[in-house]
Amino acid sequence: MLKRIDERIDDLSAKVEELTAHIDQQVAPFATQVAQLDEVTGVGLVCAQELIAEIGVDMAVFPTAAHLVAWAKFA
Repeated sequence: MLKRIDERIDDLSAKVEELTAHIDQQVAPFATQVAQLDEVTGVGLVCAQELIAEIGVDMAVFPTAAHLVAWAKFA
């Protein structure tokens, strides 16, 4: 039974590594922005990647900070 559990953990770990590599590849063009967001207290690497994935890097689509906040509440 323990052998099966260990094999399952290994399989899941391999999938996590595969997905992490895919995410890193997709976010690579935005490495500078990810690094800047990562410097903000309370925002880690994964959160920075999620913010860019959800909001993007072009803040011109939001006329004001209030528009971004309003969008974030409903998104």
